[in-house]
Amino acid sequence: MKKSFPSTWDKCFVEKWHWHLQNTGILDTWFKDYPRYEQQPVKKNPLRCVFKVQASDGMNYFIKHDKPKGFLSCLKAWFRSKSYAEMQSFMLLKNAGIPCVEYVGYGEYGKESMLVTKALDGFMSCQEYWYRYGGKDLEKAELFFQQLCRLIRLLLERRIHHPDFHSANLMIHPESMDIVLIDLYGVDAGTGSKADMVAEGHLHHSLADAVLHGPGGLDLAPQGQVMQCVP
Repeated sequence: MKKSFPSTWDKCFVEKWHWHLQNTGILDTWFKDYPRYEQQPVKKNPLRCVFKVQASDGMNYFIKHDKPKGFLSCLKAWFRSKSYAEMQSFMLLKNAGIPCVEYVGYGEYGKESMLVTKALDGFMSCQEYWYRYGGKDLEKAELFFQQLCRLIRLLLERRIHHPDFHSANLMIHPESMDIVLIDLYGVDAGTGSKADMVAEGHLHHSLADAVLHGPGGLDLAPQGQVMQCVP
């Protein structure tokens, strides 16, 4: 039997959907009219739709509506929805002290499910940050890589595997330089063979050591701004 988490969250039925929420007021302004919001999606494909809402608390949230198709996908969703699975990943990261986007609830209705996350106001993807600032400002580039390596080291120390780890799934605040993970579906602990984990660990620890503790740190060559780690 699936467990509800966290245990302190509110549980309720709204329009036949079974919700588990940090605060049921999150649904007040948009849920009964969510098809209208899906007409202006942030991202959309035949299987899921992501849209942005403002709740009665004045906060902005992203809603990911999962709508599986195909017999096996639907059957799996009936027993363990993608939203529930992604919530489990969030709780794993939160308990491990890994910085990530905050998940505040999920709802299920048959094969469908919705996931609610707080919008990261003021953040941008690391991919966008690099193209805006990192490739032009050597000081910002060095600080960026220091923060990135701290996150990588933390993931490896906690043996956390993110199956879709790339710059578009890392969000950074350009002033505080905080980096957080998003799109947490499939995140797990201790996955992969021991040999793969050891090899990956050596690679990323070497990178982190070079950036954080190496005598030369990052070699940021002005001409062409080619970057390499100095061992």
